Amino acid sequence: MARVDGLSGRAVVPADLEKARIATVDQIAKINRNSTRFGWSAVLADDEIRSRFSDQDRHCLFPMLGISSEPPGYRCYLWFAEASGAGRSLIHFDVSEADLRAIPIVPDRFTHEIIGMLLSQLPSTVLGGDGGWSPIR
Repeated sequence: MARVDGLSGRAVVPADLEKARIATVDQIAKINRNSTRFGWSAVLADDEIRSRFSDQDRHCLFPMLGISSEPPGYRCYLWFAEASGAGRSLIHFDVSEADLRAIPIVPDRFTHEIIGMLLSQLPSTVLGGDGGWSPIR
């Protein structure tokens, strides 16, 4: 069972698991099959993984919240490269602790590069003259 924070009542991610990890599409498909078997909700259809996820790129998993269940699991951000080459998408994805531990941690020296690469794919905006946000053109 995941450890629960006494103030918020939420399951928390242990310090040894809270680093970004990089997974292949085959690893994501395996995790998805396991998470589906556990009855968790943040999962995908297998054919969606094969059709939407690039098999030439790595995909970034970042645990954000523990799932109070057996086996222990974590709701993660999953930033994946689109197979169409249209960029990246961000979704929530449930991962068991065992599966998360099997995925390699991003070495600290590459963390800034990965963050920069992920952020560079977001649309840029500036504060408009009317006080609202508008895209940079």
